[in-house]
Amino acid sequence: MEVNEQKLFDTNNSESVERNPLQDVPSKVVAGSVKDSKPETDTKIREFRFESEKYCEAVDMWPQRGRHIMAQYTDKAILVYQAFKPEIAEYATLHQSFEGCKSYKTTRMTWIKTNFLWMMYRSGWACKKNQEVILGIWIKRNFFERLLRAAKSTQHGKYAKNENGSKCAKGNKPCRLQWDPDHLPRGEKHLYRKAIQIGIKGELAEEYASGKGKTPILKITDVTPFVREQSRILNKSKEKQAHKIKNLWVARERIFAGLPEDLAQEIRLSECSKVS
Repeated sequence: MEVNEQKLFDTNNSESVERNPLQDVPSKVVAGSVKDSKPETDTKIREFRFESEKYCEAVDMWPQRGRHIMAQYTDKAILVYQAFKPEIAEYATLHQSFEGCKSYKTTRMTWIKTNFLWMMYRSGWACKKNQEVILGIWIKRNFFERLLRAAKSTQHGKYAKNENGSKCAKGNKPCRLQWDPDHLPRGEKHLYRKAIQIGIKGELAEEYASGKGKTPILKITDVTPFVREQSRILNKSKEKQAHKIKNLWVARERIFAGLPEDLAQEIRLSECSKVS
């Protein structure tokens, strides 16, 4: 089912209840209602923290048409999401790396998403089997660009380009890029906006999972407490749909702009996403 995002809000309803999403989350949850794996004195932890905002306010800041990389980012990094079973997620959060986790296989393609609500749709708000924990993973921007250059859209033809620009068969590419319909909080497809997801395999997958000194990962955060709190708001049985949406919080995301022009064209970004 496809729905116009901006029609979700009933303007005739009473004002939404202003509340902080941390209110009903355990005291260990900090920094936008997520678990930080290290003390607040760590400069890196303070810099790469998860930020949230009310969904009804976020919608006004988001484009309603086109192909966009919607993300939370800084000048150094971009936040991507992955859903895992608890065994993998707990290891990664504790060690701030996937290296050494027996259940994590670099031989399998691993998919990352920059869009929070797309991740919620894919994981069923952390309710699907083996997707019970949602990790927010800050990776270096230059590594993210490398992934985009090493990827070929699954909607394109037979051939793609390697990182060095040489032509190769798509089957030999280490990454895949898909533009899928974005999704609304209840899982409906967005009418006109596309969201990106990237599949990583081969040497780049090994680099992604590597340990200290080599890893492009700057921080791994368990955002599941935040996810479950927002899921609880969506599933309140006695509230009208518009009221639930007005009280929903989501990750703060904006258009990820500033990619090199050739790369933006290669991945078919919409025009407003190409402006730095």
